[in-house]
Amino acid sequence: QSLRYVYPQLFAIHDMDSTAGLPADGSSGTAKTAGRNNILLPKVANLSVERLTSNGIFLLDNGVDMYLWVGRSSDPAVTSALFGISSLENVDMSQIRLNTKGNDVASRLDAITHALREDEGEVIIIEPKVIIVREGDAAMEARFFWHLVEDRASFSGGTFSYEEWMQFVQNPPRQGPPGGMGGPPGQGMRGPPGQGMRGPPGQGM
Repeated sequence: QSLRYVYPQLFAIHDMDSTAGLPADGSSGTAKTAGRNNILLPKVANLSVERLTSNGIFLLDNGVDMYLWVGRSSDPAVTSALFGISSLENVDMSQIRLNTKGNDVASRLDAITHALREDEGEVIIIEPKVIIVREGDAAMEARFFWHLVEDRASFSGGTFSYEEWMQFVQNPPRQGPPGGMGGPPGQGMRGPPGQGMRGPPGQGM
């Protein structure tokens, strides 16, 4: 779980295969699965803001929290299937609830979230909590972007990517961490991700 928090999984939901969210069968090959029922997962996307598109919907799982980022131009049919309305623009987000059944898309996404939690060893009694993030909501996006560790500005080290940090951990140079840091990522932070930020990570830095 700690590794998943450091390096989350990001899935594109808006264009996932028709089999994603269903139990794997003999024809699934090497497709990635999760949970006790071997639920097929969507393809994993790079943890970079460059992979996000305004017409997309992306699920991020860090082993503790799940975030569903919804682009402002997301497919109205998919958005309606998940939330019961065709767009999240200009709506009160406190009133938005994620559908877990009633249609194919909602049922398969629900199966995916349950399977991911089962992989963490949890016994699912209630629905896994999924935090809805609307594109353009700076406060919520700051929390979401913080987990996109393949972007230098979003990784808690700030000056290098997660991949570069792992290379340092495995083969530490004599002069210290890359970027001139004096300690591991996260040291010197005054509060949780997003606090004191006026916009997405990287702005004003």
